[in-house]
Amino acid sequence: MSRSFRPAIFALGFFLISLSAAVALASAPSGRADTSSVAPAAISGAPGYVSVRLRPLKGVVSVSGSDILIGSISRPGFSKIKIQFEKLKAKEEWSIFEVASDSSGGSDLGKKIATVLGRKVDIRGSGLRVDLRPSPAHVQLVVKGPRSPIQLVGFLDLESYLEGVVASEVPRDWPMEALKAQAVAARSFTLARVRERMSAASTQRSGKSVDWLLESSVIDQVFDFDRKHSRASEAVRATRGEVLTDSSRRPMKAHYHADCGGRVDLPHEVWTSAGDGSSARGSDGGVAEYGAIIDRGCAVSTRNSWRFVTTRADLSRELRRKQLVPSGFEVASLSVVTRTSGGRAEFLQARSVEGREVRFSGERLRAALGYSEIRSTLFDVVSGVAPSDSGEAARPVTVEIVGRGFGHGAGLCQWGSRQLASDGKTYREILSHYYPKSKIEQLQKSSEQNLARSN
Repeated sequence: MSRSFRPAIFALGFFLISLSAAVALASAPSGRADTSSVAPAAISGAPGYVSVRLRPLKGVVSVSGSDILIGSISRPGFSKIKIQFEKLKAKEEWSIFEVASDSSGGSDLGKKIATVLGRKVDIRGSGLRVDLRPSPAHVQLVVKGPRSPIQLVGFLDLESYLEGVVASEVPRDWPMEALKAQAVAARSFTLARVRERMSAASTQRSGKSVDWLLESSVIDQVFDFDRKHSRASEAVRATRGEVLTDSSRRPMKAHYHADCGGRVDLPHEVWTSAGDGSSARGSDGGVAEYGAIIDRGCAVSTRNSWRFVTTRADLSRELRRKQLVPSGFEVASLSVVTRTSGGRAEFLQARSVEGREVRFSGERLRAALGYSEIRSTLFDVVSGVAPSDSGEAARPVTVEIVGRGFGHGAGLCQWGSRQLASDGKTYREILSHYYPKSKIEQLQKSSEQNLARSN
C-alpha cells in the first residue's frame, strides 16, 4: 500500500503489521488460469489473526473460564468474574469482581479485585464464556462512546475464524465439496475486506483507534463461535491457505449469497449507488473475475419464491424513516425502472401523490424494508388498487412485491453450489463456475506476518 499506518490508528489489542505482504506474490507466473485445473500457486503473508465484533452486551458482564487473565490480573484455575463499566466525569474504568465458586450469581457482584482504566479491557483464558455463551480464548470489551453499549470483540487466527463462518453460513449436512468452496470464498472475502477496512481507516487520519475489522453478521459474513462443527473444520483444513485472486493477483472480494433464484449477477450492478461503503468495481478487483450467468444449479422452485405486501402508508413511513424519500413524501406508486443483466431491480422509482419522483437502488430498498422481507432484488412490484367512490381515478392502497431467491445475487450461490456438489463437481469446479476468471493461489507464512501488541 502507498500509505504507511500509524500504530495509534490500529489499537486493536492485536493488529496486522503488513497487509501489503498479505497480497505480495512469492512468484509471478504469467497469465490467468481456470480454477478447476491449476494447482494453487503461492502468495505470501496472510494475517495471522482477525478481529471481529461478536455482539453488544448489557449491564454487568459475567466471564468464566480457566486461567483467566484480565489486563495484568491473573486468576489460575477456574474462576467466575463479573465486570462493570463506569464513566465518572472524564474517567472511564472497569471494576473487576471475583465471584465465589459456590455463588448462584444473581445481583451479587462478589469481591472487587481490581480496576482497569480506559474504554477497553482485555480478557484471555481457556474455555471462556461471556454471559454464559462460549467465546474465543481472547476477547475485548469495548465501549466506543458515552452512550454506546459494551461491544464484545473476539480475536481469532484466520483459519479458526473461517471454521465459524463456514459452520454458520452452510448447513453441516451439505456435500463436503460445497463446504470447501464456501471456505475458499470466505477466506478470500475476509482478506479483501480487511484490506478494504484498513485502507479506509488510513485515509481518515483521525488518530482514532479501530476496534475491530470484521462484523459477525451479514454486513460481512455470519460468524458464530458456538456453531463450529467437525465438517466445517475439515473443509477449512482441506483448503488451508487457498484464496481466489483477481486480475491484479490480490485476494478478491469473493461475494456469495444464499439463493440466486436462477441467475447470478455482477457485483458492480448489484451495488450501484447502494452506499455499502466501498466501490464495487475497485474493491472487488474489477468485474472480470465474475460472470453474469444463468445458474442451472439453483433450480427455480417454490422453495425460493417469496412475497411481501404492505400498505402505501406503511411503505411511505419506512422510506421516510430510512431517508430514501424526503419528509412529507407519500408514496402513490412504486416501480422498477432499470434492471441488471441478471434481471434484478437495479433502480426503483417512487412517485408521490403530488407527482414528485425519487429514485433509489434495489439494495437500498432491501436495507430499508428488511433483508428478511425483501429477500432479494430479483422481484417485480405489483400494486393493489381499491375502487374509488368519488369518481376519481382509483389509487393503489397496497404495494405487493413478489420475487425469487435470497441474498444480493452476486458471486457464489450457496444453494447452487450444493446442487453442483451433489452432481459430483469438485470445489474447484464450483468456484470456477461462479468466479470463472479468478485463480486459486496458496497463502504462505512470511516473516512480515508478525502480530504486535498495541497498548
